[in-house]
Amino acid sequence: MSKCDVLLIVPMIEEFRVLCEICSVEGTKIQDAMHYHTLRFPDSNLRVVAVVLGEMGKTPASQVTEKALGRFKPKLALLLGIAGALNQGLKLGDVIIADEVDEYLASSKAVQKGTSFVFQYSGSHWKTSYVTTKYAENFEITNKNLYDMWQKDAAEFQKNLGLGDNQLLLANTMPGLKTGHFACGDTVVASEAYATRLKGINRKYEVIDMESAGFMQAAEGREKPITTMIIRGISDFADERKKDVDSAGDGVWRRYAMYNASSFLSHLLKARDFQDIVFHASASRTKGELEAQNLVRIKPGKAKTPADLHSARLDSEIRRRILEALYEKHRIDANAYIKSTQLRDNVGCSLSELKSHICYLEEKECVQVEWDTFDDERFAARIRARGIDSLRRD
Repeated sequence: MSKCDVLLIVPMIEEFRVLCEICSVEGTKIQDAMHYHTLRFPDSNLRVVAVVLGEMGKTPASQVTEKALGRFKPKLALLLGIAGALNQGLKLGDVIIADEVDEYLASSKAVQKGTSFVFQYSGSHWKTSYVTTKYAENFEITNKNLYDMWQKDAAEFQKNLGLGDNQLLLANTMPGLKTGHFACGDTVVASEAYATRLKGINRKYEVIDMESAGFMQAAEGREKPITTMIIRGISDFADERKKDVDSAGDGVWRRYAMYNASSFLSHLLKARDFQDIVFHASASRTKGELEAQNLVRIKPGKAKTPADLHSARLDSEIRRRILEALYEKHRIDANAYIKSTQLRDNVGCSLSELKSHICYLEEKECVQVEWDTFDDERFAARIRARGIDSLRRD
């Protein structure tokens, strides 16, 4: 097997069976006990390879993801499965996309309290790719036809499950779609009290799962940045009802949750603009931007210098304008200070760091920038939206 467009990590075989109701398996390769399934999604020419973890938890998710990423070097790494709801506004079958993952027990400390103890939580945090999260967040607006098709597909699947009226109260007629924070840990949560404690750690937690931290740890550990996405269907409420919900109709709610998540992915992969953003980004770049990117690069391992662009997010439009402005001035010394790495949509620098970066280059006589280039009305609006008054040099 060669490189693929999408590497799909699926935690359990029962979830993979539901996924296969939507896509077809075109072939399977086995290497070192790992089964790599090549999938074909409807109306999509993307090459998708899926791996089933076969067990829950951070460790298998991290190990398998790391191994598969090294083998296939995908453009998009995606974790697909089911999860428990921590937000009381979520219903069974709703689909949620992670914008941040928190391994809430990582680096925690047990301290004495009276005759017992309490945990002081710290956690390890990972942000998923900004470009995929924002795309999912706006999917209903930017691709209404595909969104409506997904909703109708989910509604038809729910109708064929033969659920009773009381059971249907646990779900919407059509699933909701939301982005939000994931809590991740190696504990199966079936307690309202425990779920409440988790919300006490971070009120923004939407769901609880067991694999997202391992998946993100493996993806973030790559030398070359990779676009990530996590899609989960809500299969239970992470409280005392979990046992009854899981066992109802021989796991019907788990099937429904996984089907909705899988169907959403299928419709997402059909979207041309999503393919352009994630898989064919270079095709839409101007010649000036491509040449500028070959010249204006980041020196690796210099996290404390003004030239480091890895410390925060930077809007892709801002980055594009910067690259084109530098290129158009033809004042860049390709052998000067900046050298050898890549930019991506969810990695960059703050505008204040960018200012320091450009000023540094000017002092070294590597570049000279016409600052008015950055001050047109549309660009200024983007700057103001990020809470910074101006990119103009003082």
